[in-house]
Amino acid sequence: MRRTAIKDLKDLKTVKQEIETRARLAQEQEAARRAAAAKAKAEKELFSRAVGPVKALPAKHLPGNPGHRAHLPLAQPAPIPVQQHATKWP
Repeated sequence: MRRTAIKDLKDLKTVKQEIETRARLAQEQEAARRAAAAKAKAEKELFSRAVGPVKALPAKHLPGNPGHRAHLPLAQPAPIPVQQHATKWP
C-alpha cells in the first residue's frame, strides 16, 4: 500500500479514498475466503448429501483389531471347467 503524505486539509480527500479502497479490498478478500470455505465444505459433504446419513463401522470391524478378517478355508476347491463342458461337441 502506498503512503500518502498529508500537507494540508485538502489531502484528507485522498486519505479518505485510500481508507475506503482498503476497506473494500478487505471485504472482497473476506467474501472470497468465505466462498472458498463454503465450497470446500460442500465438496467434503458431497457423499453424505448424495446417499444420506452414514453410520461408522463398529470398532470390531476396523483394521488392527484381532478378528477383523474373514474366516476363509485354507484349501480352495479346484475350479470346474464349466465353459469347456458347455462348448464340447458330442
